[in-house]
Amino acid sequence: MSHSPEVWLALFDNEIRDAGDMIPPRVIWPNGKVLLYRTKTIRSGDQVEVEVFPIWATAPTLSDGTPITKSPEAMARANAGNARKHFERKMNVNFCDRDYRIDLTYAGDELPDANQAQRDVQNYLRRVKYACRKQGLPPPKYMGVSEGKREGSHQKRVHHHIVISCGLSREEMERIWRKGRVRTDRLQADRYGYTALARYLMKAPEGAKRYFCSRNLKEPVITFSDTKISLRKAEHIAQAMEEKAPAIFTRLYPNHEFIDCQVKRTDFVAGVYIYVRLRKQPINKEKRRDARCSDGGGGARPAGRSRTGGNTGIRSRCESSGAASGGSGYST
Repeated sequence: MSHSPEVWLALFDNEIRDAGDMIPPRVIWPNGKVLLYRTKTIRSGDQVEVEVFPIWATAPTLSDGTPITKSPEAMARANAGNARKHFERKMNVNFCDRDYRIDLTYAGDELPDANQAQRDVQNYLRRVKYACRKQGLPPPKYMGVSEGKREGSHQKRVHHHIVISCGLSREEMERIWRKGRVRTDRLQADRYGYTALARYLMKAPEGAKRYFCSRNLKEPVITFSDTKISLRKAEHIAQAMEEKAPAIFTRLYPNHEFIDCQVKRTDFVAGVYIYVRLRKQPINKEKRRDARCSDGGGGARPAGRSRTGGNTGIRSRCESSGAASGGSGYST
């Protein structure tokens, strides 16, 4: 029977920076022999992440044979990390530079509690949907976060951050918010897409904080392969990461730009964990821009087929709870 380490990825906590840090795979834990390396590819628009992890012959155990289990704190950290990654990936899949980031704040001394703030942002999005429907535009796509805290007499003003793809003009979306000030900016992708923006929105919470999204968002496409990376190839990457990794992964993923690589090991189990980021290189810049913006919310956008369309990916809904999303999101 084989065992996947996805549940135990937190064990890989030591980053390998040079060959001197390398512990040879398959000798750390005699009973945990690495059978093969599984490659998980996550495609989020132009952003591609690759995770390579070992498959063991037996489940990880402590030296006395006790199975390794996660503490509640470790599970909470894993759930929060999964929620953040899911948020980042969905943003990269669904939005482009024609879309907007909207910051909604409250005027004067109006400081709603968490429940009222949730109702306010839901009412705002409901009015945006109505305006789109009234003008014959497609339903908007959006995802966002509400922030605010109350600690004794010190209060941080409640506000909302929304990333939205919508056929309405900037002025129309600003006019619909009736509670205070609005700031609207165009999205600007960098080499990592919108990952930096997503991480900022999902930064460490203080007090009440939840993310929300529309139901019409696409999911990242996830595929698995047990043949892309062999045992020997994984060892070569771990022993000479800077030299081997770019050549290996650009050969495995043609027409992709290699961005960076991280290799981790652990003193508890055999094998290494490899994490790689790549970016799909567009053949035609104008064609790429049209493809990104062709299918989501903009009334004037040309119809087209999404690069991530299809049913080949493993899907998880933003409104689901548990380890996949961290239980911190809901759909409207």
